[in-house]
Amino acid sequence: MDAPGEVALGRYSDYLEVGAAYPFMRVPLGVYNLPYSNYNGVNLVGDRSFDKWNLRAQFIYGTVDEDNDTLDVEVRDQAGATFEANYDEWLSLRASYVVGEATVHVDSAQALVAAISAVVPQAGAALAFEQDDASFLGLSAEFNHAGATVGVEYTDIDYGDNFVGRQKSVAVNAAYRAGDWTPYVSWSRNRVQPDATALSLLTPAHPYYPYAVGLLASQEGVEKYASAGVRYDVNANVAVKVDYTRYKSDVAAGADADLVAAGVVFTF
Repeated sequence: MDAPGEVALGRYSDYLEVGAAYPFMRVPLGVYNLPYSNYNGVNLVGDRSFDKWNLRAQFIYGTVDEDNDTLDVEVRDQAGATFEANYDEWLSLRASYVVGEATVHVDSAQALVAAISAVVPQAGAALAFEQDDASFLGLSAEFNHAGATVGVEYTDIDYGDNFVGRQKSVAVNAAYRAGDWTPYVSWSRNRVQPDATALSLLTPAHPYYPYAVGLLASQEGVEKYASAGVRYDVNANVAVKVDYTRYKSDVAAGADADLVAAGVVFTF
């Protein structure tokens, strides 16, 4: 029987909603930006230990159906594997690879895609995010020693031939625990390169050409996040976090911003 589960693609995906499990106010946004986090399906997990190594493998298969106010996501035949290797509590390595047939309807883009499809079907199909072969590759490493933690994570998401295209992201973070205090810094970058096939099927003189250019420009570009913050553990069950994040973007639909945030996390 199918059962809901987390799409555990990134290092922190297993406990994204458990803020007490990591020092940051939020996980690196440049990497953790998938339009969905859960799937319905089955998974097989196996563990093995030898010497100072602990190995874990997970295999998944299922489907995704998620709707919200701005987009609908459907993934069929989602299949993949995740491998983890932990050595003597100071080194953690992780690799994930998942493929599936994805359909994503973004409300702000659907009307334009439909209009172009009606007059130039090939160009509309090149823009539409309909039953496209998508893939996810994730790699991460984390080092722990004497209270210091340094982590690096890389993802490569190929959404297929559509207006979203390919997304490559990287994140680097560091934290140091001194008693009840854990200051940290984090930097992440997300680069998106949409597929421009549709533009080759529309001449620059076509009335829909500038709109197609605008749609692609709304996705293309680089976003960067730089954060610094501190966590204070009040006791074993309660922690307070304060964070400052600087966001910079050259995506047409983005705008630079600064955010100061604070929160309290609990465990039971």
